[in-house]
Amino acid sequence: MKRIRQVLTHYILTKWGRRWKNRAALEQWQEKRIRLHVDKVRQRSKFYRELWAGIPSKDWRSFPVIGKPEMMGNFDQLNTAGITKEQAFAEAYEAENSRNFKPMLQGVTVGLSSGTSGNRGIFLVGEEEQAAWTGTVLAKLLPGGLWKRASIAFFLRANSNLYESVKQGRLQFRYFDLLEPLPQLLTRMKEYQPDIWIAPPSMLRLLAEAQQSGDMNLHPRRIIAVAEVLDPLDRQQIEQTFRQKVHQAYQCTEGFLGATCSHGTLHLNEDIVHIEKEMLDEITPVRAHRDRFLQKCAAHRPLPAE
Repeated sequence: MKRIRQVLTHYILTKWGRRWKNRAALEQWQEKRIRLHVDKVRQRSKFYRELWAGIPSKDWRSFPVIGKPEMMGNFDQLNTAGITKEQAFAEAYEAENSRNFKPMLQGVTVGLSSGTSGNRGIFLVGEEEQAAWTGTVLAKLLPGGLWKRASIAFFLRANSNLYESVKQGRLQFRYFDLLEPLPQLLTRMKEYQPDIWIAPPSMLRLLAEAQQSGDMNLHPRRIIAVAEVLDPLDRQQIEQTFRQKVHQAYQCTEGFLGATCSHGTLHLNEDIVHIEKEMLDEITPVRAHRDRFLQKCAAHRPLPAE
């Protein structure tokens, strides 16, 4: 019951609660939340306490920026759950090899990123964080509201308790393992008949081809691309086949960074993360389009939950 209340709280906050009159009001709110978060992390993380030594919380913009190599290299002292990198990777790889993604480590969900950038990272999610993520994702991506029946099909290389947590009330959720043969996946899709599809663009392209060839005849209410870059040609074929916009969820090891609105436009989730731009050099328009999110993601700092 406590977990359901937490999910509902974050759903309501995301859907209706967090509103600002202007950009200045948003930034003022972010500043307050970031300082509180910095104080909490400084107390609980040995790595950050040493990295930020001598720098007051109000000067958080001058903190050294770390990347994934530094994060993974200092994982044991960086995380606040007391879990070592060796323990986390052992748990995550065991789940991937056994295809059993239910077990947790010390009450914490352990997961591996999809490795889109070429370097897989590991993430830890506590129960309260999981409830916050669930409420936020449902508010941003679920069409029709939390109280309307929906069946969700989720395609990914690895499942997680985090993803399973979207199964709430009238929401059904089924995981579709990308390691399964395509004919088997199509059979399960036809039996389940989900109305919300969440999958990498490459899988959505295969589903569109199956629809065009007559191997499948399904009509989803919403399609959400995840884990891979959505190529314009793939987007065109998927949208033409199913006669609707393809939405996107932009998530990486560091968190839920962006999502599309009801019109299909991708927005940064500035109500839950703070994004800083890092201008690298003068770049061409083509590279600018490709690197836009990488630049914004490079120095992002997460905001704490309410």
